[in-house]
Amino acid sequence: MDKRFLYKKPNPIGVLDDSDVENDDLASWFLDDSRDVLKNKFEQSPIDELVIELADIFREGDPNFQTLAWLFGSSHIEEDNEEKIMIWRLHEIERTNEDIIRVEMHVDPQSLILRKLYLYVQMFPPLQLIKNKLNDLDPNIAFQETSDGFVIVVRECEIAILKNISQT
Repeated sequence: MDKRFLYKKPNPIGVLDDSDVENDDLASWFLDDSRDVLKNKFEQSPIDELVIELADIFREGDPNFQTLAWLFGSSHIEEDNEEKIMIWRLHEIERTNEDIIRVEMHVDPQSLILRKLYLYVQMFPPLQLIKNKLNDLDPNIAFQETSDGFVIVVRECEIAILKNISQT
């Protein structure tokens, strides 16, 4: 599966992308179904497989947070700018199992790089299974259990899987 579309840099709001179409992967929209395959994976795979897929995506580079939001299927996005960080709160997550209640993304407003990704879930996936799969993927990925979930650190991004709490 060609995942290059995930790593295209987001444009700041108000800036038009006039880059050369040849260097863009626009043709892949018509010639490749990678977007649809990955979107289906985000919607239908068990939560443990989704966590491994996210770790693999971040292991390969810094994904475009807007594209990642689209993969979660969020039609309702709240944006906050707090303490020099842009926060996207995604609601109405499209998951077959309805196991993810919401997603929160913390994005560096200067570089537009996703620094923290929070998945708020109904129930935790099997932790030992995830540890084993992460170790198979890359033994350098850090995994830490917390009181309300667990955190995976891949490159410079924290991916936290947390028990759903009411939004403040």
